[in-house]
Amino acid sequence: MTREEFIEAVTHKIDYQHNKDGTKLNTEILIDEVNSFADLVELAIYKWNNGFITKQEAINDINTKLDHINNFIPRLGFGREDKHEQ
Repeated sequence: MTREEFIEAVTHKIDYQHNKDGTKLNTEILIDEVNSFADLVELAIYKWNNGFITKQEAINDINTKLDHINNFIPRLGFGREDKHEQ
């Protein structure tokens, strides 16, 4: 193996590991966001059932968080077609 081939192989391995670690971190962040959404839905329903907020306020709270997640997902790299996974 030449010096150039070695450098290319090491660079490829570093890039691969970086992408793998980034994907794992992004997946964990997405799971946390979905769990947070589930907690918010539960809280909104509790507040509505106990008369603290109206049904429309509960729906608005849920929609706001859902919009946040929908905007957040592409920034984490999900929702795009990955050519390596085809």
